[in-house]
Amino acid sequence: MKLKTSAKGVLASITGLALVSTLFYDQQNVESIVRRISLRQETPVKRSLSEYERSLAQNDEVLITLFTHNTLKDDLCKSMRSLSNIQGSTTAPIIIFHTTEISEADQSFLDACNERTVSFSSVELGFPAGFEPNSYRDYTSAKISRFWTTMVWTHPALEDYNVIMRFDDDTCFTLPDPDLPHFKNDYMSYHSHYFPGNVELNAKRLVGMYELAASYMHDNQFQPGHAALWQKIEFTHNAIHSLPNFQDSFEVIRKDFMLRDDVAAWHNVLTETAPYGYFMAGWNVDAERFLTMAMFGTTSSVDTNLVPGYMQKNLAAGQRHPKVC
Repeated sequence: MKLKTSAKGVLASITGLALVSTLFYDQQNVESIVRRISLRQETPVKRSLSEYERSLAQNDEVLITLFTHNTLKDDLCKSMRSLSNIQGSTTAPIIIFHTTEISEADQSFLDACNERTVSFSSVELGFPAGFEPNSYRDYTSAKISRFWTTMVWTHPALEDYNVIMRFDDDTCFTLPDPDLPHFKNDYMSYHSHYFPGNVELNAKRLVGMYELAASYMHDNQFQPGHAALWQKIEFTHNAIHSLPNFQDSFEVIRKDFMLRDDVAAWHNVLTETAPYGYFMAGWNVDAERFLTMAMFGTTSSVDTNLVPGYMQKNLAAGQRHPKVC
């Protein structure tokens, strides 16, 4: 009996110790939660991302867009509301880059369009060194394409992020997506909503852009990494002297892919050196994405699967799909 009593005593002691430890652990958790709630209450409302807010982002993911003088805040707000269907990371913040000033009132308006943390970051769109602009020519589109091709990847606002989902004021997600902004797997570096078997054609002829890409690969002695995409490029160029596009209103990109030495060198040639095709020949980021993924991507790193529920509003034609967007 003494042995049984002793065993019970030991068991009780162990159980008591475990209970005390559990209570202590729970107390620590409660205190931690209280501190996080207090910190969030004390955090200034969404003007710049704090370390706390960045810590809430999953897997270094962020959603970004560009606000220009052509952007209508109501359209952007509706696009931001549809981001509630992006459920792979509900805490990934939103960064609104802007080339024009956004008033405090408009910032507050946009801030209320989504439950995510929203911050605003000013962007200066200039010219590449050595380029001499014509004072009578409008280079706005060229500057924006240069930003999305070269400048955005080294912008300080993206320093802490690697997986970047881009959306626009004509973007609309009508169905819940359990993956985005995640990639399907760790091998992927680029995802665009794309219709397999079809090619979106660039509205401009893009004279010399295909030739530059072909000569660049020849001079640097490498073949396209994604042969199927390159075949579409060759077919399109030979047929209509233009290039295919990826969607410019939605994409998910790994920043470290775009900052790879070989990819960054290619982008530098496109936007920063003669013949300055972005500014002189209408080259743009839509065609660049297709070229870049054909040249440096692979069949396993480029995801062209449809995004269920994705819709693109036609703002120029007034088609905003109000019942679903």
